[in-house]
Amino acid sequence: MPDTEVDAEDVLKRYAEAMETLMGNALEGAVEDVSALAHPKPVIKATLAHFITLSSETDLSAWLQAAFMTLARFQDLSEDESAAVTWKSQTQTDAQEDHSKTYLRLMARISDESGGLRAELHGLVAPAP
Repeated sequence: MPDTEVDAEDVLKRYAEAMETLMGNALEGAVEDVSALAHPKPVIKATLAHFITLSSETDLSAWLQAAFMTLARFQDLSEDESAAVTWKSQTQTDAQEDHSKTYLRLMARISDESGGLRAELHGLVAPAP
């Protein structure tokens, strides 16, 4: 669990709400600004990791792992990235090349972060030797 004193229930509840908003976006590969999170990503990540290592309930464990991976979808968006996300949510065309390129760079950043989270998650759920 994180070093600082946090209300783990509040962290999970409020993160679940942020995930609902994210998943409510019909756009595949939805992205939200990190400011949509009620707690800092490292606190959410540490809280999820703590409960993943403790969870023996299959459904809860699956939800916690999915929530852990979804953290990559919350990014500190620049003004250009925010505009590209808005553009992408409104159209599926590649009419505006500048937004398209910015969005693709953002997706690459999310993919990189997802890879790191996947590796960390594997270490959390891998059976002990």
